[in-house]
Amino acid sequence: MKTDSNTAPEGYMINGQGHLVPISQVRPIDIQRDSLVKELFAQAEKLEEHIHDFKDRITGDIAAFVELSFEQHGVKRGGKKGNITLTTYAQDLRIRLDISEEIRFTEQLLAARELIDECLHDWTDGAKDQLKALINHVFEVDKEGNISATKVLGLRRYNIDDERWLRAMRIIGESIQIAGTKPRLTFARRDERGEWKTINLNVSTA
Repeated sequence: MKTDSNTAPEGYMINGQGHLVPISQVRPIDIQRDSLVKELFAQAEKLEEHIHDFKDRITGDIAAFVELSFEQHGVKRGGKKGNITLTTYAQDLRIRLDISEEIRFTEQLLAARELIDECLHDWTDGAKDQLKALINHVFEVDKEGNISATKVLGLRRYNIDDERWLRAMRIIGESIQIAGTKPRLTFARRDERGEWKTINLNVSTA
């Protein structure tokens, strides 16, 4: 296990193999690089914390405003929270809060995959070979071991008249679980041509 580079005792640095190296044996440029990376990384962590706080505050303020709007009409808000768009009176600034659901699948998805594989085994013409490649792509997992819900649910758009396929599609529907919701905030300003320009809060693309 590698040691945290910040835990090195005085007079030493930790290299990539987790070994202690006397600072006297480390090149000055390597020391300067190490210091720069740590300084910038610390700033990035502070920025991440500010962004989280900002997001929590904004979503809370929007929720409070929506409750106020409901109360003015004598309505108590309840149930599922939907997407919200707020604009200035001049219609030149816009804030959107989109709530997306995080979809996961139960173990039933494995049964659906077995039925799909049975279909693919029996379908031998060229067109079905293309579909087989598509199916394999659909069930690929990402780095976290998750299967793309969008890809899996997209299978239900195919009009295939095979009892096993139809059963598999029904099982997919039954295997869906909502793991939670994820808010997404976007801020936009209307330019002189009347087009909305989104404020870029992504460090990588700013």
